[in-house]
Amino acid sequence: MLRNIPKSDLIGDFWLEDIHAIREWHYEILKDATTQEFMDF
Repeated sequence: MLRNIPKSDLIGDFWLEDIHAIREWHYEILKDATTQEFMDF
């Protein structure tokens, strides 16, 4: 099941913290997803 979690706003320079925030966002959305939902995402 895909979760509806708002994406973080990235403002200004792109830093390592931003990459971690994006990876955490992807994890939260996809942690309970089926294989098909993951491939569709």
